[in-house]
Amino acid sequence: MVTREKVMSIIIPRKSIQTTDIKQVPSDLLAKVVDLECPICTEIMIVPVTTKCRHSFCYRCMYRWCKLHRSCPTCRYSIKRQPQLNVAIKDVVRLAVDSLVETNCREYNSAELIKLRNHMLDEYNSDVANGQLYGNLFERRQFFKSHYYG
Repeated sequence: MVTREKVMSIIIPRKSIQTTDIKQVPSDLLAKVVDLECPICTEIMIVPVTTKCRHSFCYRCMYRWCKLHRSCPTCRYSIKRQPQLNVAIKDVVRLAVDSLVETNCREYNSAELIKLRNHMLDEYNSDVANGQLYGNLFERRQFFKSHYYG
């Protein structure tokens, strides 16, 4: 599980922040850091998707959830359209994962993290290429290469 301290140390260089300074970081930044974790699996969101009600989840978790439910796992808002890739969270997650791998973070096995990231990206990109995000759960739409994430 990614903690606030881990992510803050990635986003803000260690020289400029001490563990005791985390409470002094702007609350809007802390809110974004919390959004890196999927509320369903509590792991960092490799491929983050966001519902119309603005809750974000892993693509895989949301796909599995939507097979059984048509409401948001967080607020139970009705889901009529497929959740979309959240580019803002995607970019922050990419930086965080790259930093974890580069720094050989003790809490993470770099090889396993890379393997997980590649698997999740391959799964998502395969669904995009086949025009089947979320299987056939939502109406089919034309997807363009710009939806690829890698």
